[in-house]
Amino acid sequence: GPPGGEVTVDRLSGGERSYSTLCMVLGLKEVTNSPFLGMDEFDVFMDDQNRVVSMDMLCRILKKKPTQSVIISPHAMTHVPDHDPEIKKHKMAPREMGQPTLDLHNNNDSD
Repeated sequence: GPPGGEVTVDRLSGGERSYSTLCMVLGLKEVTNSPFLGMDEFDVFMDDQNRVVSMDMLCRILKKKPTQSVIISPHAMTHVPDHDPEIKKHKMAPREMGQPTLDLHNNNDSD
């Protein structure tokens, strides 16, 4: 086994967990025929280098087995090509001061 004993999920860093999860999801994608893939902030705990590697891997695999995909990230996607006909990037405007938000935690049903 590895030095220091068995490596368990609780001993992985947030970035290592994110990368492992991405690999598992992409492995499942390789063997399924799902027409859609959605990932939200899968890279939030990754460092810049692993984020670039992960997005490159994700783009290559999704191009190989075309599917409609929505990938949401709080990070800049400057390393994802702007002029690729198979990839469309959309950058959301930053939230403005005083902009209303949805209150998803309000359980008040007294309307």
